[in-house]
Amino acid sequence: MISLRFNFLKYLYPTLCFLTLILITLQHNSDRLQSEFKKVKQLKILVYSPSLSWSHGQFLGRIADTLVDAGHEVHFLKYIMSPDLQMKNETRKVEKIYHIAPSLANAKQVDVRNLHLIADSFSQRRPFLTFFDHPIIEFDPIMATVCKDTLKEHELLQKLTNEHFDVGIAEMYDYCPSALFHKLNVRTKIKVTAIRLIQMVSRKFDIPSFASFMPNAMAPRLGLESSFFLRLLNFYNEFLDWLWIDEIYFRTQDKIIREEFGQDFPNLKELVKDTSLMFINSNPFLELTRPISNKIIYIGGLVDDMASEESKKLDEAINFC
Repeated sequence: MISLRFNFLKYLYPTLCFLTLILITLQHNSDRLQSEFKKVKQLKILVYSPSLSWSHGQFLGRIADTLVDAGHEVHFLKYIMSPDLQMKNETRKVEKIYHIAPSLANAKQVDVRNLHLIADSFSQRRPFLTFFDHPIIEFDPIMATVCKDTLKEHELLQKLTNEHFDVGIAEMYDYCPSALFHKLNVRTKIKVTAIRLIQMVSRKFDIPSFASFMPNAMAPRLGLESSFFLRLLNFYNEFLDWLWIDEIYFRTQDKIIREEFGQDFPNLKELVKDTSLMFINSNPFLELTRPISNKIIYIGGLVDDMASEESKKLDEAINFC
């Protein structure tokens, strides 16, 4: 009996050591697998922000911060259109930020605060007929200057190309972000808008708009209960946008982009359509009923940190529905 107990104890210690070694090895491999799995899931993302104002930049900055919190590697490329963005930083958590500043000659031109038509677009002084004073006509030389200055940053673009980004995110009201992402070999493109889904943007993705009940974004005089005259006026403004205004950016920037990247550069309209998702800074319950695409994701309220109690109650009610 004593001999049997001695033999048992003789082999117990090495057996426990062997099992402990196995457990340590398994734990090490498990930690390594989890680390490798995390690396596989981590994406390298470029956020491009030629922002028109602080609110637009803040929206893109919050998207970037959210992606950093999710464990992704985010880079932020910003063109400083407004002096406010020279002193403010849209993002709090992104470490790799690249700045493109306008020249002294262009600084005043790209500052949208100097343009009365654009300022009026955010007030009650909206144009009655967009044929005479459409804000896009003033936006066009600004966006052309931003595009030209950005594409001429050859060393910076080469540096960004070498990063091999998985995803590119930008507000794509014009064609330059799509051309930039294509040049940088970004595989997946995501479009965002810091405002609601306007017709000028939706038409680029073949999403229809109906002038009978959807007000023109630049002259929204049409209400939920409108007269025949106001509907006819809205139809006229929408028709003008479709016929002429929507092509203004294309006519200007196609020449700029091809001069920089070559005449064999792909069709810009097709590059714009090559978008995986579209993030809209709005709530679907507060939008007019309209056709949308499965690519559209509403993320309204992303920037609102100081929501009132009434806003929180409304949000709970909407989510409950």
